[in-house]
Amino acid sequence: MFCRAFIYCVLAGEQQLVARDGELADTRPIILYFNGTFVHHQNGAHYRVADLLRFLVNCGCKVVFYSFSNHPECPWGEGEIVRFLAEFPTVSLVLDPRSRWLHYWTRARKLLTSLFPSLTPWLLAARLPGTSPRYDQLKNDFPQAIYVVNYANGLLELNGIDSRNAIVETHDLDFLQFTKRYGFALTSRKIVGKFRSEFSLLGSTSALIAISRTEAGIFRLFFPEKPAFFVPDYGTTKHKPGIAGARLFDYDLLFVGSEHLFNARGIISFMQTQPMLLENYRLAIAGKVSSVPEVVAAAAILPNVSLLGFVDDIGDLYNRTKIVVSPVDGTGLKIKVVEALSAGKPVFGSQHSIEGLPPGADDCVFTINSAHMLKMLADPALLAAAGNAAQEFARSLSLKGDLAQLRSFLVDRGAC
Repeated sequence: MFCRAFIYCVLAGEQQLVARDGELADTRPIILYFNGTFVHHQNGAHYRVADLLRFLVNCGCKVVFYSFSNHPECPWGEGEIVRFLAEFPTVSLVLDPRSRWLHYWTRARKLLTSLFPSLTPWLLAARLPGTSPRYDQLKNDFPQAIYVVNYANGLLELNGIDSRNAIVETHDLDFLQFTKRYGFALTSRKIVGKFRSEFSLLGSTSALIAISRTEAGIFRLFFPEKPAFFVPDYGTTKHKPGIAGARLFDYDLLFVGSEHLFNARGIISFMQTQPMLLENYRLAIAGKVSSVPEVVAAAAILPNVSLLGFVDDIGDLYNRTKIVVSPVDGTGLKIKVVEALSAGKPVFGSQHSIEGLPPGADDCVFTINSAHMLKMLADPALLAAAGNAAQEFARSLSLKGDLAQLRSFLVDRGAC
């Protein structure tokens, strides 16, 4: 019975576990795992897990959010905990520090899953005693919980899990990302090992959630007996679009991205291949990508490029911009594209950015073409029409996938 919920707090400078008042309904709980805090929305993964959490809450699920407090880039401090509890008052937050031994334990099991993929369920269930006391307590208190884990490798980061009770939510294929990032051949020993590990992890679960139709198709091909849900969008909070029509904009073009290598490569390439466009039109680069040294150097020679750094109110920035660019490679669906469309902004993107979207975006998502961009930037009516199409497409995005089927799956298993 789900009768106790715990919040990991910072009180009087000390970290401790305290009980929340009240009892929750007799519902099979969901333990949602994501490594590190996401409340500052620093990248697409943070937006995605926030939307997933809102979706689970809206479904009536009883959710415990489990994470490691000392993530090297996104740690949980007192401010992050307060912000989380304010945004998700019905969700319990449980944190453990990730010890050095648990880190090594994760790496060892990852190696073993690549060498002996048939042993993956056993390796996932194995635990290192004494390294995750609050997670151990969660497992003891809620033995029937369903685990929703972000990324296949997240299964290995947890200190023991019955993967038959786990759903993996992934919007990247790790082996493919690694190939594109470092230039390894798909047939190289390193990539083959990553593939064996990743797909043995995915194959050990009860269900999979994919952000793109392509990845959902791959999962269904490899695991025909397993539910694979295509969820491009969870249908939760969206940016409020600005007022269409004649108005003054601070920027003509906008790129938003984290410091991820693909983001840096993409926006540098855009600046280098569009010098004529950027002589007359203003480009804003927002997010941590704007502090990457190579991006700073490329922008320094273009007077119409502004580096904004991390922006808290991204919705306001969208409203002050005409169009959004997404000149990036990678895997899956680019969440930055979904965010821009939700804000009513047309997107000019790479082939990869476009291929990740479901059909129906032809009137608001376009390949990067300077002549087309110039035409839209100079025509307020054309810009407004594309913005309206973007908002309409984004509004229907959650209906284009398997969100209803995912909800039914959770209901069938007693979680909602």
